[in-house]
Amino acid sequence: MKTNPGSVCKVKAKLEPDGMSTRLERAFFSLNAMWKGFKEGCRPFIGLDGCFLKTPYNQILLSAVGRDGDSSFYPIALAVVKAETKDSWDWFIEELMAGLVDTFASLDGGQDHRFYVRHLHKNFKKKYPDMELKQMVWNAANAFNEPEFEKHMQNIRVLNGEAYDWFCRIPFRFWTKSKFTDSSKCCLNSNNMYESWNSHILKARDKPIITMFEMIRRGLMSRFHERRECMGQQTGLLCPAAKAKVLVNKKESKNCAVYFSSLSCYDVQDEIDNEFVNLQERNYAYLEWNVTGIPYKHAIAVMTKKKLPIEEYVDAYHHRSTFFKAYAFKINPLVFRHMKKLPLVPLISPIARKPPGRLKKTRMKAHAEDVENQRGDGNGRGNMNEIIRRVAAIQGTGRRTAGIT
Repeated sequence: MKTNPGSVCKVKAKLEPDGMSTRLERAFFSLNAMWKGFKEGCRPFIGLDGCFLKTPYNQILLSAVGRDGDSSFYPIALAVVKAETKDSWDWFIEELMAGLVDTFASLDGGQDHRFYVRHLHKNFKKKYPDMELKQMVWNAANAFNEPEFEKHMQNIRVLNGEAYDWFCRIPFRFWTKSKFTDSSKCCLNSNNMYESWNSHILKARDKPIITMFEMIRRGLMSRFHERRECMGQQTGLLCPAAKAKVLVNKKESKNCAVYFSSLSCYDVQDEIDNEFVNLQERNYAYLEWNVTGIPYKHAIAVMTKKKLPIEEYVDAYHHRSTFFKAYAFKINPLVFRHMKKLPLVPLISPIARKPPGRLKKTRMKAHAEDVENQRGDGNGRGNMNEIIRRVAAIQGTGRRTAGIT
């Protein structure tokens, strides 16, 4: 708190029956640079998720992660809780939103909520494991306009009416891009961002709480510096991720024909259909420009025809100047030998809740994930136990003498 003023660290503990010590229940942690950077330079979008800690206490690490101008994860706050329950999530979100009320209160459309489509499909495939259905679901989730979404939903209905009804019970605004609002300028409906964050903190998750928080703080301190340095080497108005997306859309726009309607309205014909584009309002029926803040091929075709600067039509959240605002606040190092000990009641570790069997260091696999792994890992390697069993059966030998090297 002294080296990083404005940071938040809250610990909830329960007094022991002896009255001489307290036992840790929850801990909330967020650095001032993370809060301020998110409010100043990140899109108003927060992803929430939890992961287990590899310690004897079987605790859960809850995280709130934002998205910076270069479409990378931006950590906001962390919390250690006993279990992933409604009560623990309510407490975490309450502490999180205490410092972000003004950020989300300013949104015109209010707060929008989304579900991770991968998590939805995990529950969906327990009853409907068809791989063709899986692809149709993702097609519907990633559709940016209403007709395209309806087309994919009808394909699901034709293949399996019950599967169609299952998804219709979930409000569409929670999972399909065609129903997302344009306030966050982010079309994310998967947990890829959070998986990247989990990978970043992987080595810290088997450490004691204080050591873990310090490893995460040190890692973020280095990451903030590296992100500033890397972006400083770039040129132009846009961040590299937005610049790459514009180039892809510009290449696709070469197959579009533009027909003028007025000074700001245009009819654009592509290989399949036509779209109505309004440059003045910066939107059109295909909602990708509205939702992401990056013009799609139809709008870029108009800009190219009129020789307009495409980068100036990209939302400010994707600008390098906005990116630098997010990483302008520095995370300062801690010097533990200078820290003063406060006269507090001794805080002891939580009660170890040892589950049956050996302590697990890997995550629990989802339903049917073992079946997918038996088909190989994508690099030509199948399940080794299955390979050994088959070779042993062919050779007429046991597992130990099977000719596997």
